[in-house]
Amino acid sequence: MRDRPNDPHGGILIAAKKHLHLTDIKVSSHLETMSATFKADKKNVHIAVFYRPPNKVDEEYLRHVREEFNTLKLMAKKNILIIAGDFNLTDIDWKHLSISSNQYSSGVNQTFLDIVSDFPTPRKTILKKDLDRYKRLQKEVQYLTRKADKTYLTKDLSGNLREDSKKFFSYIKSKGQESSGAAPLKNKDGFLQSNSKAKANILNDQFVSVFTREYKTNMPDKGPRLTPTMDKIKVDWKGVHKLLLNLNTHKACGPDEISSFILKTAANELAPALAKLFQHSINSGEADWREASEVPLFKKGDRHQAAKYRPVSLTSITCKLLEHIVNSSVMTHFDKQDVLCDNQHGFRKRRSCESQFLTTIQEIASTAAKGKQVDIILLACCRSLITTGVRGNTKMWIKSFLSHRTQQVVLDGAKSETVDVLSGVPQGTDPAHCCFWHILMTSQNPSRHHPPNYLLMIVCCSRPLVTILTDRNSRRT
Repeated sequence: MRDRPNDPHGGILIAAKKHLHLTDIKVSSHLETMSATFKADKKNVHIAVFYRPPNKVDEEYLRHVREEFNTLKLMAKKNILIIAGDFNLTDIDWKHLSISSNQYSSGVNQTFLDIVSDFPTPRKTILKKDLDRYKRLQKEVQYLTRKADKTYLTKDLSGNLREDSKKFFSYIKSKGQESSGAAPLKNKDGFLQSNSKAKANILNDQFVSVFTREYKTNMPDKGPRLTPTMDKIKVDWKGVHKLLLNLNTHKACGPDEISSFILKTAANELAPALAKLFQHSINSGEADWREASEVPLFKKGDRHQAAKYRPVSLTSITCKLLEHIVNSSVMTHFDKQDVLCDNQHGFRKRRSCESQFLTTIQEIASTAAKGKQVDIILLACCRSLITTGVRGNTKMWIKSFLSHRTQQVVLDGAKSETVDVLSGVPQGTDPAHCCFWHILMTSQNPSRHHPPNYLLMIVCCSRPLVTILTDRNSRRT
């Protein structure tokens, strides 16, 4: 039987001797699968053959596969069931029921893994000698695996590193990759859902549940405006052209599905038009591209729990160029007006959390060596006060960019419902850093380099580390 009459590939067949008397022969109308029943030793034996063409990966096809195997599963309770065929899934290690590569999407691989795992298996009495043999073989396999891994690292990877480093860096890159995709997830009623759209909605509900509602009443006074207003941002097409040429073509595209490869290839043609578009956006104070596609990454724990996944935001690459322009202009203004404290290292050029960490450790060690007390306070910063000269259209643009944002989870080609983002900032966006720029000491003390209570500040995400190093503050605590 073949469901592709114009294609010479594929096809399935059940060939049986006449004395077996095949009965209950069924042929699927949606899949290349058929089944039949015969008697052997007074028992019913149900045999099914299945073939999956390599190009069949859509959700509609997978739905028919699940329905067909659910029917076979019911027969397995009363009959001996034999399934033969070709799934064309080289990603799956069938012996250990695990995914070993990623030629196909995780949704396709996981669908067939779930099907095989859910089938009932015959119960056998496990003898003690069998259990001892299993444990002995398990230890041998673990030893040989570790030995092979050590040999691979010391000889194959390190042996010819200078002449052939590709294999070495491919191995390093694979170790740094995070587990994307999602296993079947439990819904609110505790039932596992393997449908991609259902899983996307479950994850989206989980990500939305951690939002907080901000109440804008009783906002603190931002104090006097001591810093001059920054110059208007002017977008130069040559700068946009340079940004386009520096794009990484391997970056994932955002909801607009415009890839960095297209932007980089057509940089000469797009740069003037994008420069005009960016300039109009800044002058009007209205930011577009406020949608984000959330990709779930597994953390650790139970893969069937949505809470064990964290979202990564994919935003428009075109918008990232404008974000870079705004961020660069604001930081230039900050440096020109000496706004930032010298002890602030987060989100600044030629500085990092590592440089601040070294400075902090040095100050703590030197203070402790003098016999003085060192107190460390961790703060969770909820919002920042922009009293640093960022006003007018630029401030309106940043506010517009961070307001009225929406998101949807994208998983195995399926998308969840679109929801409003009630709190937080898009991960990795440049304007998001503005939310941390003015956690400064300037409003209380004009001397940004030597505040009286000597605060050391490290900004990493939304958790600054503040260290107090004076006797006066020690007595206060």
